[in-house]
Amino acid sequence: MTVDLVLKDAKVFTPNGIFEAGLAIDGDRIVKVAREANLPPASERMSLDGNLLLPGLVDIHVHLRGQGLSYKEDFYTGTAAAAAGGVTTVADMPNNMPVTMSVETVKERMKAAEGDVVVNVAFYSAFPEKIEEAASIVLEGGAVAFKLFMSKKVGGVDPRDSQLLSRAFKEAASLQVPVAVHAEDPNLLEERRAEALRSGKSDVEAYLEVPSPGVEEAAIERAVKLAEEAGARIHICHLSSSRGVRAVSAAKRRGLPISCEVTPHHLLLTVEDLKSIGAAALVNPPLRSRRDVDSLWRALRAGFIDVFASDHAPHRLEEKSLPIW
Repeated sequence: MTVDLVLKDAKVFTPNGIFEAGLAIDGDRIVKVAREANLPPASERMSLDGNLLLPGLVDIHVHLRGQGLSYKEDFYTGTAAAAAGGVTTVADMPNNMPVTMSVETVKERMKAAEGDVVVNVAFYSAFPEKIEEAASIVLEGGAVAFKLFMSKKVGGVDPRDSQLLSRAFKEAASLQVPVAVHAEDPNLLEERRAEALRSGKSDVEAYLEVPSPGVEEAAIERAVKLAEEAGARIHICHLSSSRGVRAVSAAKRRGLPISCEVTPHHLLLTVEDLKSIGAAALVNPPLRSRRDVDSLWRALRAGFIDVFASDHAPHRLEEKSLPIW
């Protein structure tokens, strides 16, 4: 059998190690991994000159812009950047313009992306205002999971409304889809922001007092409680602090269905970098102390952190430079 393409002279990464080998590709499938002598005839043969050949990476936390936010990025530039980094599948978050939170808005976003994306794209949805419509978002719209922003209302559910959140988690559980959680407690955020405003301070130090590690920890603990009561699976996005690690660890030790991720900026930068770089390094949750970063690395090396995700979310520099409050 002659295949379409053979990639030879590569170092192929497999679960059992790295081997000098090649791939045979026919259509859109890899049909054989073998040493060159055992690869089939091909219409085209390409030497990779001993370079490392990896499976395409999957990034489950990406904020592609497009639609009303195309001035920041469009579907082509966002997915082309992913492809350039070896990422072949991304999962798009719902805080778009319009917010992805219904069958109609999921399908609109898919249609807007059609023809412009160069990698595989899956789509999250925010919870709808009418929780009973969540099923159709998954079954008809094709959303793969729900995203819950606990810091503020994005979509149809106010994160302060525990009763509505409980219904949302139960609906996700019945659909057997996970809930990805941006874990910042809204009440603590509001209290701390009010304190900062009263103080008259608007520098980086004042900002860091608002989305503190305790704010992350409290939100994780609340999300875990809601998920446990509902029987739902949750995924904690962009874990950033030792207190957050502690909260997720406690849930995992109890055998609850919870996973978590870490981002490159929370692993590679600290609050000291924020102070030197300035507004361009403002992210949510914020960069943390060296102690927090070390805790994340320990958790990652121990296999406690399940996912490495980018939280790709482009902004214009002038937007990043707006006043903190």
